[in-house]
Amino acid sequence: NAARAYTLCQPVDASTGSGHYTLEVTTENHTSAYEIPLTISYNADFSGDKTSTAGQAFTVTLTFKSSTIQAKATVAEWEDAGTATGTIQ
Repeated sequence: NAARAYTLCQPVDASTGSGHYTLEVTTENHTSAYEIPLTISYNADFSGDKTSTAGQAFTVTLTFKSSTIQAKATVAEWEDAGTATGTIQ
């Protein structure tokens, strides 16, 4: 499932190469923030002002990759608790 969220950010100066944002992401299972650096890339056909991001929108796609999943289980020995009997006719 894809989730969407929108945010309004202060414009950055994209002409100096310092045009970037750092996005802090938390998840239900990881409550301390991941810091994700975002670098601005203009579409090839964009002909507007590339010196500032003011008045511009960018689509940010985050890909969440799972880390190694380690399964852990323990099984206790069964305790011999007695016997059972039945009659077949």
